[in-house]
Amino acid sequence: MTSALIEEINTTLEETADRNTTPTWPEDPEVIKDLREQTTSDQATIKAGIRLMNQQKAYIRRLLGWSPELSEKEMKKLVSDSEKVHKNILKGGDGDGDKLPEDLQGIAVMAKPFVIALQQAKEPLSRCQKRIEKEMVRLVKEASADHVWEWMLDIKGFGPLSLARIIGNAGALSNYANPGKLWKRFGLAPYKGRAMATWVSKVNSRDPEDKLTREEWITAGYSPKRRAVMHVIGDTMIKKSSYLRDTYDARKAYEKARDPEMSDGYAHMRALRYMQKRLLRDLWRQWVGQTEPYVWTPEDELGEDGLISGLTSFSEATALDEMAATE
Repeated sequence: MTSALIEEINTTLEETADRNTTPTWPEDPEVIKDLREQTTSDQATIKAGIRLMNQQKAYIRRLLGWSPELSEKEMKKLVSDSEKVHKNILKGGDGDGDKLPEDLQGIAVMAKPFVIALQQAKEPLSRCQKRIEKEMVRLVKEASADHVWEWMLDIKGFGPLSLARIIGNAGALSNYANPGKLWKRFGLAPYKGRAMATWVSKVNSRDPEDKLTREEWITAGYSPKRRAVMHVIGDTMIKKSSYLRDTYDARKAYEKARDPEMSDGYAHMRALRYMQKRLLRDLWRQWVGQTEPYVWTPEDELGEDGLISGLTSFSEATALDEMAATE
């Protein structure tokens, strides 16, 4: 049996087997509850800010002549032009000069009062969000053991606010029997052999066999909001992290080698998902004090299905490392 297979078995056992997840420090459920409430408020302020930003851009697109009758090429140019106008206004431009093409300068002049008004409306939201984020950091520090806090501070690109958003969306990690269940919480676990992103892309499919039913969506437990939390965290860590950036690079190279026809964008998303799962696994280990992974030995019995004796199936919320970036 190859060392690679043994490593995969070890990983599977660690990520699917239920564990004793009693933390080594007394958790305060009231602190966790308060953090989750603050996280809900944080998401509401972010959503309100995004809505105001989208209104600005929609207004500019309308001034540019948006219509559902536009061709795909025309729509693409209109969106590009609206982004140029919007950026010019936010940078303090007044629509003239060399920063904008002549045909867009008049649009910028007309749109500026509306854009500035909505930007001013965002200022109270921004102040509110900063207060909420400060409280979230205070609460997550109180909820975390010293060794968890120190571990977090050692990871570039993963700061107190990122930790707060994970715990605020997941609750106490001791409630999760293994990392696979935490992956499922954040939409990272495969469901029926496919990544949740694949199921999302097929939500409007006309083939009932190619999309999930309402009951299956409930079983999968997918939340776009929680998935977005990990996407933002992962994107930041790619730019700044050390050991997890190495994990991302290695996985992306593996994906490209496995399928030379795979696009860079697709390989990126698979490697990013793999890296995000590693982060959650490592955080779960720190939180519950499970720093030593399960170690498989040749004496453990493999059944005909390739599973260790006593494991009846792979959990659909987790899988081998090979499935960490499953389609």
